[in-house]
Amino acid sequence: MVRKLILIITFFLSFNHSLSAEDDFLSETFIQNHKNYRVYSFQNEASKKIKNVENLKRKKEYNQAILEIHSILKIYPLSEIYYLLGNIYMDLQNYQLAEKAYKLSLIDNFLTKPITLYNLACLYSLTKNEDAAFKILKEALLTGYPYLDYIKKDKDLEYLRNTKNWDSFQQKYIRIKNENNFIGTYNIDDTGKNQLFLCDNNVAIKASYYSSTIDGSCCNTDDYSKPKNNYSLGKWRKIDNQIVVIYYKSCGYRGTLPPNPNEGAAADCVNRRNCSLTQECKNTNFNEYINFDSVDLDSDPPIKGTKKHAVACDT
Repeated sequence: MVRKLILIITFFLSFNHSLSAEDDFLSETFIQNHKNYRVYSFQNEASKKIKNVENLKRKKEYNQAILEIHSILKIYPLSEIYYLLGNIYMDLQNYQLAEKAYKLSLIDNFLTKPITLYNLACLYSLTKNEDAAFKILKEALLTGYPYLDYIKKDKDLEYLRNTKNWDSFQQKYIRIKNENNFIGTYNIDDTGKNQLFLCDNNVAIKASYYSSTIDGSCCNTDDYSKPKNNYSLGKWRKIDNQIVVIYYKSCGYRGTLPPNPNEGAAADCVNRRNCSLTQECKNTNFNEYINFDSVDLDSDPPIKGTKKHAVACDT
C-alpha cells in the first residue's frame, strides 16, 4: 500500500513538473525565437517522432507523451506536435492548455487547419463559450472541414446544438443547398490552367490543363477541349461570400520516367515522362492538398455558359 502511494505521488510530481514546463513551450515567442525555426532539416527530424507520440497517446500514457513532445519541440516547433499536445490536454480536460496548444498549431498549420479549428470549436462548446464556438466552427467550415454529418452528432458539440442559434447556423453554414445562381465556370489561379466548374446538384469539377492529378507528372492527352482528362471531383456549397469545395476523387494519367529523360521540362514536372494512355482515378484523402478549394465570390464571379462547362457538367 505504501509502495503504491509512493508511485502515485511520484507520477503526479512528474506530471506537474511537465506542466510547469509548458510556460516555456506554449508561447508564440518560443516558436518565433526557436533557433531551428524555418530550418527544414530539423523540421523533418522532428516529424519522424510524431508516431511515437501518437502511440503513447493511444495507450493513454499522457505524462510520457508530454515529455516526448517537449523533447521534440526542442528540435523544432512543429505544428503537428502542438496539435497532438492540444488533443492530449483535451483528453485530460485541461481546456486552458489545450486552447493554447491548438492556437500555436495554427501558426504554421495548413493541411490540418480545418481539423484544428474544429477541435477548438469543440473546446469552446465544452466550456460553454457559445460565441467563440460558433465563430471558430464557421472558420473550420470555411477552410474545408468536410464531415458535415459528424457535426450533427459529435458529443463535444452537444451544448452548441442545444442553443437557440443552432438551427439558423446549421441552415446557413452546414446544410448543402443547390443555389443555381452560382453554377458556372471559375478561374481559380492566375495561369488560367485550372478551371472550376460548379454543376447542378452541388457537383464540382476542377479541370487541370497542365498536369496529372494522379502523380503530378504532366501527363495529359493534349486535348484541352476535354476538361475531364485530368480533373478532381467534389461537392460545393456557398458560405457567406465564398464557395467552398471538398474534393473526394481525382482522375488523370500516370507517367514513368524514360531511360534518358528529356531536358527542359515544365516547372511543375520533375522530368518529362512517358505517359500511359489509360486514365486512372483514386479517392482523395482529406489531408491531401488537392482536397479543398475556396472561391471568393466578390473577386471571382462565375462565367456563365462556357463550352467547357457544358462538356464537364453534361457528361
